[in-house]
Amino acid sequence: MKEDLNSLIKTWAESGIISHEIAAAVKQDMIQNKRAQILKKHPYAIWQNKRGYYVTNIKDPTKPKGKRQIARKTRKALEDYLIENIREEDGDLTFEEVYYRFREKLIDYGNVSKATVNRYDSDFKRFYTNQEWNTKRISDISMEGMVDFLEESVGNLKLTSRAFSSMKTLTKNILKRARRDRLIDYSYADVFSELEVHPRKVHKSPVSQVFTDRELPVLIQYLLDHQDVHNLCLLLMILTGLRVGEMSTLKYSDFLSDTCFEVKRTQTKWRDENGKYHYDVKDSPKTEAGFRKAFIPADYAWIITTLKKLRPFTEYLATNSSGERMTAETLRKRLYRICDSCGLQKKSTHKIRKTFCSIILDAGFDKNLVISLMGHTDINTSENYYHFDRKSSAEKQRRVDNLLDFKLDRAL
Repeated sequence: MKEDLNSLIKTWAESGIISHEIAAAVKQDMIQNKRAQILKKHPYAIWQNKRGYYVTNIKDPTKPKGKRQIARKTRKALEDYLIENIREEDGDLTFEEVYYRFREKLIDYGNVSKATVNRYDSDFKRFYTNQEWNTKRISDISMEGMVDFLEESVGNLKLTSRAFSSMKTLTKNILKRARRDRLIDYSYADVFSELEVHPRKVHKSPVSQVFTDRELPVLIQYLLDHQDVHNLCLLLMILTGLRVGEMSTLKYSDFLSDTCFEVKRTQTKWRDENGKYHYDVKDSPKTEAGFRKAFIPADYAWIITTLKKLRPFTEYLATNSSGERMTAETLRKRLYRICDSCGLQKKSTHKIRKTFCSIILDAGFDKNLVISLMGHTDINTSENYYHFDRKSSAEKQRRVDNLLDFKLDRAL
């Protein structure tokens, strides 16, 4: 009923039946009335002590008298605490409120980056907020209802396998938090075991995922003909398979020789409350396997010497004319512009990494060497997601034309 009334007020305001100011005032009255109704359930008085703090008792079966005192600096802070606890006891927390409880714990633990928190916020908005699932009381959501919602979301949102995987991860964390707080009596494992979904499969042409055997020489030649810091860093990525975040945070101190260096860090991107993006250096790669040694072909050892000449007093290899570290986004944009200049299909820096992996697999590199150079934990990742056919249509035609078994003189 509350959700229906909220939707009705919103519709009236948007259609001009009532002003937005009146709609806001009505909603505020509804909130105050709801707060008053919840606080009526609190059985103890609220008073102000000599220090000016607002004090009351709450139930606590572990104490001799079955209660204990709590205090807050303001009456509102105390009432907010009481309301949250009363609502939790009544199972009145919404799906969104449980998400933010999980989010707060995530930040309190301090074991995730701000970029990860941003990603969770973005995923929650995409998967739940736009469908108004976030306003549902979590105690009213049955396991069957959760299963139905997830299955319907695959179709409604046209989710790919990758997007649905993100939705499952987020849902798992929210349901774990709700189960831990005893707001639901089923587990995320119960929900996922019942799922029958078929995410949308996205077909991608192999030549769109890598630089082909015709494109790569054109790209390399352009970088050699236009040597500046941006282009030499892109060339270094082609030769080593570095992630763009690893390239933008690579330091001269990471080098063990002119052709060997250690990969130790990456860039993280996060957005603050004002919507401004920040680009930080994370003192570890994307994954644990990302800690590795990378090797530059001996013929290209001159790249490091040239970079030092261009920026003799900088800590990072990838720096602008002011000596400031380049962001990963700067290198991505440069690659896009080069593709346009060379008449190549526009491809991202990640396609450079896929190209490197395809080249070393086609060259017959040992599987352990492949995952070591790529920073992968499993060869299946390298083979299934980073290995693509780089042969152009013209090259495939040439090879088919030259098959000896199909030669007319042999057939006759």
